[in-house]
Amino acid sequence: RQHVHSVRTFLPRILQRPEVSERSGIVMHRCAGCVVFSDASGFTKLTETLAQKADGAEVLSKCLNKFFTPLIDIIEAYRGDVIKFSGDALSILFEATDDYQLCSHPCGSPDAPRKTPFQLACLRGAACCLEIHKRLHNFDTGEGGVRLTLHIGVGAGDLTILRVGGEFDRFEYVIA
Repeated sequence: RQHVHSVRTFLPRILQRPEVSERSGIVMHRCAGCVVFSDASGFTKLTETLAQKADGAEVLSKCLNKFFTPLIDIIEAYRGDVIKFSGDALSILFEATDDYQLCSHPCGSPDAPRKTPFQLACLRGAACCLEIHKRLHNFDTGEGGVRLTLHIGVGAGDLTILRVGGEFDRFEYVIA
């Protein structure tokens, strides 16, 4: 049981839901929503700087934890789902869901016009990006004056999560 829990921590939440089926073995899930791609610039400079230190790998791990922990906390606060890590980059899904089932005023005001699930997903994704940028853009790593700057892209529409790979039973998930 503990082994299953440990493995689940590496899977996006959306892929842990029982209704997600493999269909063709490649398409894992289809939905409407917002997808965010975030990339941190400065990572190469940070690794080059720390490679010169005897404890560089340990310091790098601490720097990345200082950066990624609040990043993931922000994403989860906006109900985003990290689909993939790629080094210092992330793919994040904000699935269109009926947020009115969770709270009566998901836009923050009782006077706001009612939004569709798709509109709410886009609002959550955009608000998340603004918060990420506000809190983590130009992030001071505390190492040699190296700062991480963020580049964020947002897309929205009908999305498909694909499972690719399979060599040696290793798979990756991508959003198309």
